[in-house]
Amino acid sequence: MNTTQKGDALEIAVFTLLKAQIDADRFFARKECCVISRRKAYFSEKRKASIVFDISIEISLPGATDYSVLVLIECKNYAKAVPVNDVEEFFAKIEQVGEANTKGIFISNNALQSSALNYCKSQGLGVARYFDGKDLKWELQRTASASFAGKSVAYGIEAYAGLTLPDYRSSLFELYMQSPQGATNSLNTFFEDLVFDKLARNAPLRRISRPHSERSELVPYLSISDLEKIASDALVTIGADTDVGQVDLEQLCVRHPAAQGLKLLRTAAAEGAAPHRPLARITFEPLVIELFQMPGSNSGRDRFTLAHEIGHLLLGHGKFLKSEWRDDADNEGAQSIHDDGTSLKRMEIQANYFASSLLMPRERFRNSFYEQLQTRGVQNKGFGALFVDMQECNLKNYYEVTAHLMTQFGVSREAVTIRLSGMGLINDARRTPAVASSRPQDQSIEFETGFE
Repeated sequence: MNTTQKGDALEIAVFTLLKAQIDADRFFARKECCVISRRKAYFSEKRKASIVFDISIEISLPGATDYSVLVLIECKNYAKAVPVNDVEEFFAKIEQVGEANTKGIFISNNALQSSALNYCKSQGLGVARYFDGKDLKWELQRTASASFAGKSVAYGIEAYAGLTLPDYRSSLFELYMQSPQGATNSLNTFFEDLVFDKLARNAPLRRISRPHSERSELVPYLSISDLEKIASDALVTIGADTDVGQVDLEQLCVRHPAAQGLKLLRTAAAEGAAPHRPLARITFEPLVIELFQMPGSNSGRDRFTLAHEIGHLLLGHGKFLKSEWRDDADNEGAQSIHDDGTSLKRMEIQANYFASSLLMPRERFRNSFYEQLQTRGVQNKGFGALFVDMQECNLKNYYEVTAHLMTQFGVSREAVTIRLSGMGLINDARRTPAVASSRPQDQSIEFETGFE
């Protein structure tokens, strides 16, 4: 692919993304107020000729016959960081055709030099870096950048890193953006800040008609008891609700009604992929769970990974996800994952808890746990059913009890500890207070989202 073809590919990808949001009425302004075009020409008085721009969006006020805001977009596919000269040239073109309410956005596939980023901000230009969706770890049915509505400091920092670090790799967002107001991952926040920059609160332009939030597309709230019930019902479908051995996950993939047409594949993992080597991938169209195997794989970890992907399927996450990759880092951080205000984290928390419930059914797990305490003479001395700190005797109890549960249920020690923590059966004083769990066994998980 030559330079021109690469540039065209980026332009088409950005145009397709923006047009899809406008057509679905999820854009900054209502679709009846927007006209998006490729390669449209606008007249330059200085040149006495027209200048063609890669993409333009004409936004009108309700009932108006002409547009009130013109957004001009230039797309550049670069092999290295974007220099300031290129954005200066783009700004000069905008000045030749633009009126007061003409806004410019410079989009590249690569990072920007700090001077280029600073110039864009000082001149009121928007700037964005685009990442190809095929490389994303999580791919949503709705583009994450168009769905996300957060303005948190953490996401602003991430967006700035995506804009400035040449080797940055995105796992979720297609676009990392900076308006005159700052960096963001939210497409609608970006356009709002760009269009309304320096406008008075009563400015007529602020009457641009906005779409209403589509709350029906949020991932539904599920309590712990909801997740336990879905896992229990899944076990009933394969007659595993009364078993005492390990849950047969492959039978569940074959016999569960929601898994009709599912292909379960096992693929040899590519060498040299550590430390973040892929463990599994689920795609929903077509419905495939692919497990990546390597010599010396940890069977307990692999079972939890498969149960997690099954969780996405049985919890109906295909309505929101196109695909998801899972790697070592996800399993290592499964206990510390927290809701950060996005539907993605809600789905990850739900799938993790479901996996624990599926592999370690509540009543059977609790009974086995207390049998182990009784066998070993472990007593609750007011610090919890199983208390562990750095004392040798408490560590010995912890490792012996969890080792038995690992063997019985075919899971890792991390998964056992997550389950014990989730059921309020362990007080782990080795962990920080923020991670150690002492909550009642039936307390619900609280979820909040920033998706609109």
